[in-house]
Amino acid sequence: MSGIPPAPARERDESLLVYGPDVRLDAAFALALARRRYMAIAWADCARPGRRAIAEALAWVERRLGPPVVGLVDPPLLRPANFDRAVVLHVLAPARAGEERRLLNHLAMPEVFQRLAARAISPDAHGAVLLLHVDNLPEALRPGVLDTARLHETLHEEGLSFLATSQTAPTEATAQAFDTVVRLEPGDSASWASAVLVAQRGNGFGTGKGPAPLPGVWEHLGLDPSLYTPT
Repeated sequence: MSGIPPAPARERDESLLVYGPDVRLDAAFALALARRRYMAIAWADCARPGRRAIAEALAWVERRLGPPVVGLVDPPLLRPANFDRAVVLHVLAPARAGEERRLLNHLAMPEVFQRLAARAISPDAHGAVLLLHVDNLPEALRPGVLDTARLHETLHEEGLSFLATSQTAPTEATAQAFDTVVRLEPGDSASWASAVLVAQRGNGFGTGKGPAPLPGVWEHLGLDPSLYTPT
């Protein structure tokens, strides 16, 4: 047996990238959406320590989700996993029919995603993987992590959505790999009262292509209003 529980039957899971200059706002929106939609959330962070705003954002997320699955996402955890396909197929031979492709795809994911998936997969509930500050990923590794449709499809096949945050705008290749990409602008108020959401890919949760006041979007989506607070 593969040891991977069957994915729950549901509509297609999503990939969402949230980006903008305020790392605290990015994290707040991604977390609020994840908590509203998914029963199980596993998270990790790609930023290097040292920046106060990022440290505050991480502490804020940890208070609400508990410790990250991976404390620091190092490059070795991001490289595609190496395994002997023939050995896996030999061991899997007595298992359920049709499991081969799913297991091989799962094992081919970078180790950090295997760890996150192991914590978020549930046979009867929505789950999500949340990866913060993906703009800190080594540029040479991004094509194999964020830009590959196979990674997103494998997570969806396991019944998981993939949410990511970035302080900088994604490349075209990265944006194309996600179902939805939104930019958050904090506005000129420390309370985020004038923050806006701009859809870059997808329909922006029904907001269309123009800037939409984020407090209204937050309310429309039924997100926890207590999370709409600067850290």
